[in-house]
Amino acid sequence: MGDFPRTGKVEVAMSSDAPTELQELAERFEKMGREIVETQERLRSMNKLLEQKVRSKTDALTTRNAELAAIQKLLAPIDTSLVHLTDETVARFKQLLRLSSLVFRTSASLQEGNEGPDLPSGAAFVQVRYGNKIYGWLETDAEELKKREVRDSLELLANSLAVQLNNHHLLVSTVQQHQLLEELFSSMNEGVLLMDSNGVLVRFNAYLEERMARDGIALKPGCLVSAALRQAFEIREKHQDGFSPAPIAKKFEDGRTYELVPVKGAKDDEGGRVYHATAFSVVSTNPDAGAPDIGLLVRDVSADAEVERLKDQLISIVAHELKTPITALRLQAETLATQIGLEDEERDQILADMQEESFRLRRLVDDWLDLTRFRDGHISLMPKIMHIATPIDKAAKLVTARFELKVTRTIDPEAECFKFDPERITQVFINLFSNAARYFREGVPPVVHVDVRRDGDKVRIRVQDNGIGIPKDKATYVFERFYQADMTIARQRGGTGLGLAIVKGIVMAHQGTISLDSELGCGTCFTIELPY
Repeated sequence: MGDFPRTGKVEVAMSSDAPTELQELAERFEKMGREIVETQERLRSMNKLLEQKVRSKTDALTTRNAELAAIQKLLAPIDTSLVHLTDETVARFKQLLRLSSLVFRTSASLQEGNEGPDLPSGAAFVQVRYGNKIYGWLETDAEELKKREVRDSLELLANSLAVQLNNHHLLVSTVQQHQLLEELFSSMNEGVLLMDSNGVLVRFNAYLEERMARDGIALKPGCLVSAALRQAFEIREKHQDGFSPAPIAKKFEDGRTYELVPVKGAKDDEGGRVYHATAFSVVSTNPDAGAPDIGLLVRDVSADAEVERLKDQLISIVAHELKTPITALRLQAETLATQIGLEDEERDQILADMQEESFRLRRLVDDWLDLTRFRDGHISLMPKIMHIATPIDKAAKLVTARFELKVTRTIDPEAECFKFDPERITQVFINLFSNAARYFREGVPPVVHVDVRRDGDKVRIRVQDNGIGIPKDKATYVFERFYQADMTIARQRGGTGLGLAIVKGIVMAHQGTISLDSELGCGTCFTIELPY
């Protein structure tokens, strides 16, 4: 068996008189040797075939890699000359696929449903399309296009061309839109600024730059917006009850409205400009740091603020001018009443009416003055520990003397006595009771029930009437000055629209809150919460 590795043959030397078993074993070894030799031959043949397939596959992959490299070159530089790049890529594919001809043709008239372009004899095409948009076709020899590898490669090229052409179309459209937005941004008659998520200024338009410069603020990209604005303005945030100073560290929030009011000592702080700034979110395609995250739309409301100031000033002037003659009228009427006996009932009634009207005008003047005090923050309270029943009963007595009204009350023993200004709280109940008496339902006697209970460190006062109620869409405005939910009834039954505004001012001066719950046709419940 020594030559088996070289020859593949098994030779066993054995004498004729050897045992039969050894002879059979020698024959088996010889047979196994022949089978091994045959197997080796088959393996060598299979190895040659595998090498051929590997070389073929390698050539195909090399070609495909070259195709993909050409496509990558086509897709990557979106700002390169598209015509030159397309021609270069098509020429590269022609070379890789060993085609006799390959041309990319564009046609604006080639639309979906057409049979195709007019081709020379023996030519065929592959459509270059993106969705429903057809950009042209790749034209080549019809016979060469029948080859599967050629068609697959040209379809890949056509898809890549379609993507690039569509991207180019989007780029051109985006650039045009960007230019349009830039023109709008620069020419707006309202201020606009954009800042990042940290409140750092990114950009602003010329209108805002010019307005801020007048107020002594030099806007520069990279500055903190809130700090820059606070150089000349107090920033106030709008809430349900109006504007209140915004915390220094607080950022501008999407959807919130802010008021910029000149601070003392700033440029032109007397009669200076007032702005309203509405925050809005900015949808940015660039999530990196420094990208715009939120913006401010800044509107000059100085004219509106000036009108409001002049109106309040007018009210104050008129009120003060009316106060003196009204007081004189009341004193004269009181003097006449003490000098004239009761025997002439008609004259007594006239004098009583004079006194009543003078008191009514005095209350109106006081209401106007109170509104001015609330606005300027000059309201003064004289709180003392009192029984809450006292102002309720006093207000009920005064109102029922003028109107038909029934007043009932329920007071929790724990809430009977606490600290408040008795005169001001009496005024609150007078105004609420008067409204209930005026705005009653026809045929239903007006009734008001007052419920007072303690809730932790607060006293909750509910004033429930059975009147006409307030529509839902008007409920949020009833605490505004001069606002009346139903002007027709107001004209018929009286009222100036100041009562609830005064009520709110008094409650807030006590560090309390007031809200209402009303159902049209069923009545209204006012809820007042005061510190215990």
